[in-house]
Amino acid sequence: MRGEKSGVQTRIRNINPRAFYVPCSSHSLNLFKFICSIVIWYKILSRINPISKLLQTVHFDISQAIDTLNNCKLFFENLRSDEAFESIILEVTELASEVDVEANFEATTPHLKQKYKIELFFHTVDQAINALETRYNLLNTHSNYFSFLYNIFGLKDMRRNELLAYCKDLEVVLTDGNSSDLNALELADEISIVSSLLTKETPVGGL
Repeated sequence: MRGEKSGVQTRIRNINPRAFYVPCSSHSLNLFKFICSIVIWYKILSRINPISKLLQTVHFDISQAIDTLNNCKLFFENLRSDEAFESIILEVTELASEVDVEANFEATTPHLKQKYKIELFFHTVDQAINALETRYNLLNTHSNYFSFLYNIFGLKDMRRNELLAYCKDLEVVLTDGNSSDLNALELADEISIVSSLLTKETPVGGL
């Protein structure tokens, strides 16, 4: 940092007014890259952390989780662009100016900016996208079998053969050899009975 207001530079000039200030390009660039890293991670974590907390709430079902993860994934896919990177560089340049860091990529070697964009920015965003993609695909697979149960109030209007098809698919998934966790016919009967007795005013604790 330059320290031209109250730092080392000022103290040296108070002792020797003829001293010259020569910025260290490597040091300044490292500081600039460090600020870039902070801004990039802030943008990622500020999006991920609230979603992580939301996914852990009691009443957040799998269908909502899938929609939330998909929207987050789309956000990062849009973030992974030259335009977004340039916007971050502008933001970092302003922040660097506020903390007396004057270096930028163009002030040193232009190829470092391209290298930084690919090796850090794109790579970090790709990691976030891949992690979200993995969780999205996993939940989507589970949702194919369980999601029909989340609309318990609407099941009373579902046709019997359609409900039975869902229950049979779930029975297959929960079957290991000759052992099964449920019987599709019994589950369909129980769902039909329970859904006919419930109203939307029924408290969750009463389900």
